[in-house]
Amino acid sequence: MSAVLDKLAMSPPARGREEILGRLFELFRETGYAGASMSDIARVTGLKAPSLYHHFPGGKAEMAEAVADSAADALGATVLAALDAPGERSERIGAMLDAVRELYENGRRPCVSASLMLGPTPDAVSRATGRLVRRWIDRLAGALVETGAGPEAARRAATDAIARIQGSLIVARALGDPTSFQEALDAVEPALSGT
Repeated sequence: MSAVLDKLAMSPPARGREEILGRLFELFRETGYAGASMSDIARVTGLKAPSLYHHFPGGKAEMAEAVADSAADALGATVLAALDAPGERSERIGAMLDAVRELYENGRRPCVSASLMLGPTPDAVSRATGRLVRRWIDRLAGALVETGAGPEAARRAATDAIARIQGSLIVARALGDPTSFQEALDAVEPALSGT
């Protein structure tokens, strides 16, 4: 396990659904859905199966779906909020990318949505992850349209930007080097600003 997960495993047992969810978020972010066993879940939360099933009667699949929904909330409160703020396109794009840098610790932390999609994933988790990605693309395209871009060009630019950001996180994780993430964000900014 990573240092983050080892630290959680040494913590006192999680109290309440929100704390459990926070720990599950970190576990699924590091291991993905397929890589997280019930013993990993118990170790990171400090809880036995009956307590976990009390909070998540649907088991691991319900836990992962709740994590995907939590990721969507975090994205909305940070990245999407930056897009919704008033200002010129360059200011809004810059604020979004600053929020992205912070959310992924400048490329040092993986995306929980991407991690959840590695390997076999239950349909409900795939749908929740898909909603998150669509929401980001929609809001980014909407911000581009609000600042003068045509709808088709905005949709293409938004989709390309999210693909670059998410792809660079995978490359950064695989190489153990955040440079590709940082370079992708540097390339995305002028591409979106010029749409």
